[in-house]
Amino acid sequence: MVLAIHTEAVANIVGRAELLALFFSLLALFYGHAQRYGWSALWFLLAVLSKESAAASAPLLLWQAWAFHKNSIRDVFKKIWPVVFAGLLYIGLRYIALAGHLVSVDVGYAYNPLAFSSYITQLATALKVMLLLIAKTIVPFTLSADYSFNQIPLVISLFSPYVVGGILVLLGFVSMAIWSKTRATAIGWSAAMFLLSYFIVSNFIFVIGTIMAERIMYAPSLAIAVVMGWLFANSYNGKRTTKIITAVIFAVFIVFQALILVNRNPVWASETVLFTAMAHTAPNSVQAQTLLAQNLFKRGEWAEGREAMQRAKAIYPDHLSLIFTETVIAVHDKKLKEAKDVYLIILSMRPTHTAARWN
Repeated sequence: MVLAIHTEAVANIVGRAELLALFFSLLALFYGHAQRYGWSALWFLLAVLSKESAAASAPLLLWQAWAFHKNSIRDVFKKIWPVVFAGLLYIGLRYIALAGHLVSVDVGYAYNPLAFSSYITQLATALKVMLLLIAKTIVPFTLSADYSFNQIPLVISLFSPYVVGGILVLLGFVSMAIWSKTRATAIGWSAAMFLLSYFIVSNFIFVIGTIMAERIMYAPSLAIAVVMGWLFANSYNGKRTTKIITAVIFAVFIVFQALILVNRNPVWASETVLFTAMAHTAPNSVQAQTLLAQNLFKRGEWAEGREAMQRAKAIYPDHLSLIFTETVIAVHDKKLKEAKDVYLIILSMRPTHTAARWN
């Protein structure tokens, strides 16, 4: 996919998990569609071992069996038992790896304030974020590697246009996924793909480690790409004039995406370039300003770093990473007692903070 929103998932090393998870998920879905559920189970296991969000492919396998093969729910579960076994095996491995826990999400307020908000605010803001990510997938302006607090203002009302728009989009997807005339088509598959793959990272119910990130659209955006391909294929079957117009529109779209993608890739060349870009594209993010300050201090640009620190403090002074960065200034200014006091404050907030304990 040439979509520019994927630069974070592809250019960033940690984003390899997204690529592997989608690759193995698609293999699981391919073999599931062929009703070869033994192979499907193997690829599903590799997908969830790559990243837990790939668990969305399990209900998508169920949906495929129902929508395309017209199996009853009872028959579906009879056939899909190898995938169920693979899922249980993954749960067992995850339980062991996390020392007796199935979920381990240590969310800081700066990274995802929804974890500390009312459910109404959580749901309303999550719907807003979904619309923003869909829009950025199609028209990739103002892409950013960070959306921490307070880059995405929280939505506190269920009557917000974002909420109404988000609900309408979800209802449209649900309708296409279950309506008898569309569910066994590319449109129906795309709707189900988006709903299930996005839901698990949506913050609708389960709070994840970030309020918004472009990398989480890697799998859901496949649904958008399939719809675009379907539109192209159907539009290109018309008259010669229609074919030319369709080809031109899609060519312009691909070139537009490619130009932004090529221009965006160098952002990941180094920490300096990345953190400077983050502070530019997400000026209201406390994390972006903090990372910029840390990078400036590392390069010996203390005056500029202090300015970035002040901007970060104005956004959210209790950000743990920001507080830790204050010790860098204290040590530089040879105020060792002040640095020690800050370390003790950090340890009172998070006793397991390794850097603070070491220092």
